Amino acid sequence: RKMSNDGKKGRKTTAEIVKERKRAKKLHNATLAKRSTTTNKESTANKENKMKKSTAFLENVKTSLSKEEYRSFKLILKKLKSGSSHSELVEACFNKIGTIFSGKRESLRKEFYHFLPPTIRKQYAEKFSLSV
Repeated sequence: RKMSNDGKKGRKTTAEIVKERKRAKKLHNATLAKRSTTTNKESTANKENKMKKSTAFLENVKTSLSKEEYRSFKLILKKLKSGSSHSELVEACFNKIGTIFSGKRESLRKEFYHFLPPTIRKQYAEKFSLSV
């Protein structure tokens, strides 16, 4: 830093200010990059975990149901994934799920909840008295 005529430190030079700003920007960018990498790793791990769970659930459903019941189940999935929140359609799908996942298969009802579109989960939980 330059000294003023009276012997005290003066203002920073333009070069010093530019240098400090560049250093601060590098540090900021490095911090953002680290956060982004961590978030992407967590996101990827989360997606992989969901895929494993859904694959395991579908395998469990396939082995638990007859061919006809499994075909009906796949049709229900298609209807629910279509995004239609028409209450009569949703109710009919829920009734069919209740029939398919009855008796020894009731545990599949609760697992199925996690695969429903968020817009109809509450209705499903109320229908089958699920505590989620």
